[in-house]
Amino acid sequence: MEESMKKIAFFGVVLVLVVFAFTGCKGRSAGANQDKKQTTIGMATFMMAQEWYQNIVTGAQSRANELGVKLLVTDGNNDSAIQVQAVENFITQGVDAIIISPVDSKALITVVQQAKNKGIKVICESNMVEGADAKVGMSDFENGKVTGEWFAKYAKERNIAPNILILGYKSLENCFNRSEGFKAALGASGINYTVAVEVDGGFREASLNATIDALTAHPEINTVFGINDDSTLGAIAAVKQANLPLSNFTLILYGLEGIAGRTALYEGNASAGLSMFPEYVGTTCINSAMDAINGKVLPAEYVSPTIVVTQEDFNQYFIEENGKFLVNFAAVDAKAN
Repeated sequence: MEESMKKIAFFGVVLVLVVFAFTGCKGRSAGANQDKKQTTIGMATFMMAQEWYQNIVTGAQSRANELGVKLLVTDGNNDSAIQVQAVENFITQGVDAIIISPVDSKALITVVQQAKNKGIKVICESNMVEGADAKVGMSDFENGKVTGEWFAKYAKERNIAPNILILGYKSLENCFNRSEGFKAALGASGINYTVAVEVDGGFREASLNATIDALTAHPEINTVFGINDDSTLGAIAAVKQANLPLSNFTLILYGLEGIAGRTALYEGNASAGLSMFPEYVGTTCINSAMDAINGKVLPAEYVSPTIVVTQEDFNQYFIEENGKFLVNFAAVDAKAN
């Protein structure tokens, strides 16, 4: 009897130890899951007042949500000092990757190197910063060239003798290359054309004022090429303000960045637009940052698709929904591939 009681007591102790050990292991496993650090990506934009960056962030946030990634967004407000400070703050916060739409690529070199020294991956959007891991963008020269080729064909078909106002932005390499590509295509096309005025635009009010000045000095202008939507939208406003018929002009958008540019084309206030689909760019920025974090070999540039869209094929690439024009990703992919 006494021997049996000893055996019961022994097995009871063993059972308690086994249960305790199992419970302890389970507790450590749960604790490890709770302690797992959420991936965090910082996004330092150029200027959130522009729809291009608003929609890049929309696409990036949507993709980040799908992946369970925390996305921190700052507005550079076209100020390099503000943007440098934002990147420094991301480094202090210990983010896993930083996506930058550079205000001034040279001003960011030092802080990008600081991020790299901390093991933080750096992805650039549109303009590369020395030392960054990769760039998300497209060939601005080629896109400008494709737009110029479209316009040359359009002008030939309609017997237009182009007198052109180019609203550029020379201080940004990507914007400069768009204008250069556009002019290169016209030069190779064989059409007779004149660049009456080439001046900085970039922002809507600046472009409106520049267009008014250009039309006053050169009333023969009948074509406007802007390096972004705001440039051409400012020109459209100037033409209306001068009480001139929009039908007398070929007005070419660049970007179709958001509701304003897309509406202008949809309603026929513009003739065409090179669409860069910023929502697609934002998605690609997150994907490339995650590739870098996960140790994948990165291409030097992740190329995002672009298409010249006219009023005639607008509904192929954009879906109207509650007053907005959403990107038809399937149509864009089909065209790009």
